[in-house]
Amino acid sequence: MSRLSLAARRLAAAWLRLPPVALAAFWMSVCAVAFSSAAVAVRFATATLPAGEITFFRNLGALIFLAPLFVRRGRAVFRMPRPWTAATLALWQAISNLCIVLAFAVIPLADAVAISFLSPLIVMAMAALLGIERVGASRWAATLIGFAGMLLIVRPGFQQMPPETVLVLLSATVTAFFGLTVRNLGRDHHPDALVLIALGGSLPILAAVAFWSWRMPEPGEAAILLAIGLAAAVGQAAMVRAYAVAESSSVMPFTFLQLPATAVAAYAAFGQVPDLFTWAGALVIFASAQYTMRRETRS
Repeated sequence: MSRLSLAARRLAAAWLRLPPVALAAFWMSVCAVAFSSAAVAVRFATATLPAGEITFFRNLGALIFLAPLFVRRGRAVFRMPRPWTAATLALWQAISNLCIVLAFAVIPLADAVAISFLSPLIVMAMAALLGIERVGASRWAATLIGFAGMLLIVRPGFQQMPPETVLVLLSATVTAFFGLTVRNLGRDHHPDALVLIALGGSLPILAAVAFWSWRMPEPGEAAILLAIGLAAAVGQAAMVRAYAVAESSSVMPFTFLQLPATAVAAYAAFGQVPDLFTWAGALVIFASAQYTMRRETRS
């Protein structure tokens, strides 16, 4: 056995020994980088293209890029013991994506991403009230601390909130439904099957929305749509895997990682320099996510 093969096997064995919350943290980190890149590309696209068309191509592109993965999984990716419950993912996917794209056209990226972090509180409240999961004091504390970090970042922006802020709040609520549904289905569905139904099932809904304002993209616009689809494919697959390996209330604090990732991407794309509140809030967010991972790993 070659050294390279032996090292690969050891790495795979170490990966399998990681606790679920550590795996969730890794996948959500990948998700954060991918979705922040997609947010920047969406902001560019909204300058010339309708939101419905952008959202349609976002999910279509992601579906195409992930097609080889679906083929490799074989029949397992089409096995859906609870098809009607799985079909709701398509609805959550379409509504959440469309709302956030509409918001990105008007609201600064950092503000929109930060407001969307209300989703962890919605997830935990729903999970606790419905008796789906036991939400301990440590998770509540870590998530609330992360939420406080979000408020620290967007404090100046809350003085004059545009009407599109409601769309971000709606997207956050629907994302919470998406997370809880994935967690429920993760017990008897392959993660890739959930990605397939979410992306593929959302296309007819989004096509109907895009039809009313459709126009053929120019070559430059097509390149941006391609980039959005690629980033969305990576982010979607990583997010579903995170929710599949750990409880949703454990995963949600790590979604806060998207904020500093978006701040870096926005600076690289638009030259926006985050202020002191952004960095202070990001530090609080990282601290809360790190605390949650260590706490859950020990328990």
